[in-house]
Parts: sequence; C-alpha cells; structure tokens
Amino acid sequence: MSSRAKDLLSGSIVFLTGFAFYLQTLKIRPVKIGLSPADFPRLITTMMMICGAVLVLKALVTKHVKQKRDFESGNLKKIGFLVAVFFFYALLLDRIGFVYLTPVFLFASMYVFGMKRHLLNIIISITTTIAVYLVFAHVFKVPLPRFSL
Repeated sequence: MSSRAKDLLSGSIVFLTGFAFYLQTLKIRPVKIGLSPADFPRLITTMMMICGAVLVLKALVTKHVKQKRDFESGNLKKIGFLVAVFFFYALLLDRIGFVYLTPVFLFASMYVFGMKRHLLNIIISITTTIAVYLVFAHVFKVPLPRFSL
C-alpha cells in the first residue's frame, strides 16, 4: 500500500471516528450557566475531524512519491516495551499513586526514546511529575490517584 493510500485511509478513519464521537456529544445535556460538559469533547472531536480532513486532502493533492522503508526491527521492540510500560502504569496507578509511579514511567519512556543520561532523566522525571501534580491537584483541583494498599 502506498503512502498516499495509507494517508487517505487513516485520514478517513480519523475523520469518521471524530464525527461519530461528535455525534455522541450531542446527547449530553447542556447546562444553564457556564461551559457544558460536552464542550471539551466537542473541541477534541472537532480537532480530530480537522486533522483527518487535512490528511485526506494532503493525500489527494500530493503526487505519488516512492519512499524508502526506514523501519528497523529494533523499533518494534521499543514500541512493544513502551506499550507494556504504559499498560502496567495504567494498571498500577490506583495502587501506587501518581506521584510515585509517574517518575518511573517517564524515566522508562525517555530511556526507550534514546535519552541515555540517567541523572538528567531522573531530574526531568521528578520535576515534571511535581509540576504536573501541582498544576492539576492545586490549580485545577483535579484529584490524582494516591498511594493505597
């Protein structure tokens, strides 16, 4: 399958998925004052539809260009490892908590993506976790998962 056909197919799927979810947001009851609970999902689904449409238009406008394959088998292992790390992160998040588990997840992700300076990775993981925790827990008042046995 050519890259043009792939772009056309994936753009169509993204657009149709966004459209289907947008239709679901129409079922959410509006509120009398302020933002509706449907406003953010509508924004996201609208962005999905725009991205899908742009990808389809790009596929229709561009000429067929033969591309070389630059996919290495090592990348498949990295993707599999990252999926496994994310799966365990989601599975353990309620038990271990956001503050303790997120630095480990971030460190593993950075390592997989090629950042090999361990001390810098540890510093970035911890400071990013603290910053996200402070913003979401204290500014936005979003309760994040806490450590529990």
